[in-house]
Amino acid sequence: MISFTKWLKENRALLYFFGAFNFYLEEGKVRFEINDCAARQENLKVSSKLLRLARIVCSNNR
Repeated sequence: MISFTKWLKENRALLYFFGAFNFYLEEGKVRFEINDCAARQENLKVSSKLLRLARIVCSNNR
């Protein structure tokens, strides 16, 4: 069975490229970021509560 941490490290680029949400490790903790541009392009509505918790990035490399 593969650990979640190992899976995150191996699939980070894939998650980032294909989605508006990306999980990453910071100081041993799982964090997440939201690609606001990708979310808007896909007409996803992200709640303000979720946006307050996330790191916001914008990349149009889709």
